[in-house]
Amino acid sequence: MTRKRITFVQVGNYAEAYERFRAGGGEDFFAQRYSVDFVAALAGRADVEQITQLCISAKVPEQRLDDGIRQIGLVYRGPDGRARTRELCDLVFASKPTHLIVDSPITALIRKARKAGIDVFPLLADSFRVPGIKARIRYALLAHELKHPAIRVVTNRNLNASRDLERIGVPPGKIVPFDWPPVVKPSDFPVKTKAADPAAPRLVYVGQVRVEKGVGDLVDAVAAEVVCAGKLIHPEVLRTMHDGEVVLVPRRHEYPEGMHT
Repeated sequence: MTRKRITFVQVGNYAEAYERFRAGGGEDFFAQRYSVDFVAALAGRADVEQITQLCISAKVPEQRLDDGIRQIGLVYRGPDGRARTRELCDLVFASKPTHLIVDSPITALIRKARKAGIDVFPLLADSFRVPGIKARIRYALLAHELKHPAIRVVTNRNLNASRDLERIGVPPGKIVPFDWPPVVKPSDFPVKTKAADPAAPRLVYVGQVRVEKGVGDLVDAVAAEVVCAGKLIHPEVLRTMHDGEVVLVPRRHEYPEGMHT
């Protein structure tokens, strides 16, 4: 039996979440524990020789966790916004993977891994709607690579984002929408009542405070005092959303993610 060497390329910091859960901490976002537990279960399989987690959002120190998973890190984009693709590819190939699971549409990495005979599995959560000729060229190059017969399946989070893949040219027969199990249900919360002050409803925004997400547009629109709650664990986020009268979800085209409608 040929044992698999799996390398994940992802934005999230697996080691930080793993250690936080071991210490009794909560989730930063929905299904985070589910994802960590799933990868840890992979490490315990007889047909898996090694798992490497490559975090592309932080320069984390190399470490090996109690579940046997090794983590390394590289900040993929520098302060000038330039991609460090060569360094990323070097780190990936140094782990000698038989299988590569990549959660970002990094075309050059997918191409090089595919040409090296690595089994590549794009596991995306992106939309592809940034306007302009540069974006169209970038999408066309990505679609051309994802069409290759060696890329057997391409996933994207939810149906609308998966339709985006088809729109840029990926064959629909190899696109699989995905989502996490619905571990939180509306019935878990009490029935909402009317606002304490209907003339001044409580508006709630949850997410990164970034211009390209449209947060500044929200502040300009309400023209009122804004309270920043800081970082909350996922259960607290749900309670805050439930306690508010309106949940705001701003969206700008320049912020690509797989949650558009």
